[in-house]
Amino acid sequence: MGALNVKRVFFVPALASAWFNVTIILTIIVLTALFHNPLIAAAAGVTVGGFMQFATQVPSYLKQGYSFQPDFYFRHHGLKRMGRLILPVTVGLAVSQLNIFISTVLASYLKEGSITYLYYSMRLIQFPVGVFGVAMAMAVLPTLSEHASREDYKALRSDFSYALRLLFYISIPSMAGLIALREPIINLLFQRGAFDYNATKETAFSLVFYCLGIWSMVGVRVVVSTFYSMKDTTTPVKVAVVALLTNILLSLFLMHPLRHGGLALANSLSSWLNFSILFYLLRKRLGGVDGRRIFKTFIKVAGVSLLMGTSVWFVSRGELWQGSGRILLKALYLFLMIAAATFVFFALSVIFRIQEYREIRDLFKRKKKD
Repeated sequence: MGALNVKRVFFVPALASAWFNVTIILTIIVLTALFHNPLIAAAAGVTVGGFMQFATQVPSYLKQGYSFQPDFYFRHHGLKRMGRLILPVTVGLAVSQLNIFISTVLASYLKEGSITYLYYSMRLIQFPVGVFGVAMAMAVLPTLSEHASREDYKALRSDFSYALRLLFYISIPSMAGLIALREPIINLLFQRGAFDYNATKETAFSLVFYCLGIWSMVGVRVVVSTFYSMKDTTTPVKVAVVALLTNILLSLFLMHPLRHGGLALANSLSSWLNFSILFYLLRKRLGGVDGRRIFKTFIKVAGVSLLMGTSVWFVSRGELWQGSGRILLKALYLFLMIAAATFVFFALSVIFRIQEYREIRDLFKRKKKD
């Protein structure tokens, strides 16, 4: 995936993750009949899915001129440099996993079901974070690295600003939409069997607090990529540790008055702190990052998203979302509400003259011509 990203190939590596998930599902369906314990089928699915994620990228990898011929020259300067850079990155990834682990441990001290509510709400916010944040960070890293290697910091600042503004334009309305439609979405996806309406409400409660951190979670991905492009993998780790300690303290403080929602809010607030410190340090290092323009976009998009979210929330209420069943009707209704919300957001973007809307529209026009 990394080798293909360097060659500006992004679609095939991104699709590989989908192959991973699809293969797991198909393997579970096929092998469940063969094993008495379905967990074995799931474990086999992970192994087969991992292989498929790798194998589907091999043709593109070879097409780009790479090979699998081993090279045993371990003194190569590039290998040594990678070794030094990768250690802080590994620690940084461990810190993000520790956040999830600590929240789970603390949730075990709350009432039964709290871990489940946190897990499902976290899964839902991972959709915009994973799709938008990770994709943008992967796409922008090679370009930023090229600018940094040439010491063209003007271009680096420009591309960073563009990526972050575009990311806010996509992620903030997603945040507002998830908050407004939280109960219909959770009802449709999870409410069946032992997962009743009370579980839907409790999951929706923590989802609101998790959603508040979506903008900063995706923003951190781009800011961290910018530090990586300048061969600085240490600063993001130091800031991540500060955010981790903040998350622990806030979790202990908020978990009793807000229950599992307090743990979700602590996660979001620590994410805000993580982004804010990294953004400040990057701005200081680069001598500015077009901050006023980024802030202006953030405020405009947040305002438009609030209007969009409020309007769709009014039409989403009803007894339909309290009971289980009626899956097709609910799916159709939810699809129409999301489509209407998207239309309202784009219409408001035109009315308030948000530049990022025009940039996305022009990008699609160019792609259509190509």
